[in-house]
Amino acid sequence: MIWLTCFFAAAAANSLSGLSGTPGMNQLQVKLYVAPETVYGGDSFDVFCSYNASFVTQQNFLFSNKGDRLDTVPVNNFTIMHRTLNTPEEGGFYSFLCRTDDHNNWIVIAVIPKLNVKDFECISKGDELVVVCSFSQLGSRALWESNKYFLNLDNANNHRCQAVGTRIECSTKYSSATTENLNHTFVLQLNCNNDVQEQIFHLSRTQMKVPPWPNNWSIITKRRGTLTCIEDLHYGFYEKHDWKLLLVPRDPRIVQQELEPIRQYHENEICFRIPRYNNHPSNCARGASPPERPPQLIPGFFYDPDKKNLHIFWTELEELEFNKLDLGYIVETETGEKALSKTNTSAVFHQWDPTLSATVLIWSQNSVGQSENSSKMEVPVLTNSELRQPQDLWYNIERKTLIWKPPKDVDKLIEYIVILCSVSSNSPFICDDRKALQSEPVPASKQEFRFETQAADLNKAVVALYEDGSSGGMAQSL
Repeated sequence: MIWLTCFFAAAAANSLSGLSGTPGMNQLQVKLYVAPETVYGGDSFDVFCSYNASFVTQQNFLFSNKGDRLDTVPVNNFTIMHRTLNTPEEGGFYSFLCRTDDHNNWIVIAVIPKLNVKDFECISKGDELVVVCSFSQLGSRALWESNKYFLNLDNANNHRCQAVGTRIECSTKYSSATTENLNHTFVLQLNCNNDVQEQIFHLSRTQMKVPPWPNNWSIITKRRGTLTCIEDLHYGFYEKHDWKLLLVPRDPRIVQQELEPIRQYHENEICFRIPRYNNHPSNCARGASPPERPPQLIPGFFYDPDKKNLHIFWTELEELEFNKLDLGYIVETETGEKALSKTNTSAVFHQWDPTLSATVLIWSQNSVGQSENSSKMEVPVLTNSELRQPQDLWYNIERKTLIWKPPKDVDKLIEYIVILCSVSSNSPFICDDRKALQSEPVPASKQEFRFETQAADLNKAVVALYEDGSSGGMAQSL
C-alpha cells in the first residue's frame, strides 16, 4: 500500500480592523469556505463568502490569487458564491480573497490529482527476495515536495519510498521465496487532505523477475579478427541466459545496432563480433565517465520583463551519452549566478538584471562528473532588446504558417530561427520537456515559416540572429 500525504496552507482570515474577542452585534464577521471539501483534478468546486450582516451588497466581492475580481452570485442575503470549472487534471493550489470594506479573508485550496497511475512497474533481480517498484510522480510539481509515499506488498509492513527525479522508487521484500507463478498484490494509496484514494495492482513473480547483473564482468578481450568476448560472468545457478547486445558507437554519425551473440566458448563468457566501419576496425571500451560534450544551446533566449525571468533553452543529450548515470545539467553565468529552476531542456534565471550583459554557460553532468567543455550564450543588455526582435508575430491557422515583420534593427541581420515546443503546465517553465523542442532556420529575406502539421496549440517564437552571433531574444506568437 502506498500512502501519499499532501500538506498545504490552511484557510486563514486577516482583518484589517483587528477584530478579536467576542464579536459585538455591529461587528462584521466573514466566513470563507469551499464545497465540496475535497476537490479532485478535473472537477469543479464552489467558493462561498458568508457575512453576518443583514444583507450582501455590491461592496462584497471575491478576488483570485491573480488579483482578478471574480463573478459571483448571491446564495442568500448573507452569502455570495463563485464557481471554478474544470480544474487541471494535475491539480495544484487555488487561493481566494473575500473583501468588503476594511475586511480581508483568504483561503488556499489544494486540488488533489485523481489516483490513476499508468506506469507502475516492479523488478525483482535473480533469486533475491527484494522487489523495487517505481512510478511517475503524481500531480503538479507544486505538490511534489510535500508528498510522502509508502509501499505495502501483500498486506505486509509499509516501506518508505524515495523520489528519484520525476519518479518514485519503493523497495520492499517478499514474505518468502515461493513458486515463480505466485501472484502479489500491491495497493497504491493516496492520502491527501484527509481523503484516501486507492489503486490496486496484481503482478506475478515471473512478470517482475529479471536475471541478476554480474558484479564482476570487467574483462573485455579481443580475440581473432572482430571477435570480442566479455569474460568472468559468474552466474552459478544461472548459467544459461538469452543475451541482447546493443552496440553504441561513440561517433554520433554511426547508427547504433543490435548484435547477435555467437556461440560461447566457456559458460562464463559471452562473445560477439563488432562490425567494421568504412573498412576500419572498431574497438570496444567500458567504464563510466563524464559526458563527452555539453548540450547544444538553442539560439536566442526569452526575457519576461514582468516577472524578470530569463529563459534559456537547449537540445538535451541522448540518454546513452550520459552513461545512464543520473543525467543532468549545470547552468550558470560567468559570474557564478546559477539557474535554480531547470528541466531537461530549459532553465530559468530569476530576478534577472536587464541593465547588465552576461555570458551564460551550460555543462552536461552525470554521477561521475561534468563535461569538460561548456556551451555558452551571450546575453546583451535588454533594456532595448525589442529593437532586435521580430515584430508583429501572428499565426495563420488555415495556412499553418507563422508570419512576422523584420526587427527595427536590420543591420547585419543574417537569419531567423523559428522555435516550436509543447506548452508546459508547470510554472515557471514555457516548454514541456517531455517532448522535443524544435528549431528551424529561415533566411533573413523571408518573414514566414509554414509548419508541416497544425501548430495552433503549441508555443511558437522567432529569433533574429546577427553576424556577431547576438540577438534581442525571442519574440513569441500570442
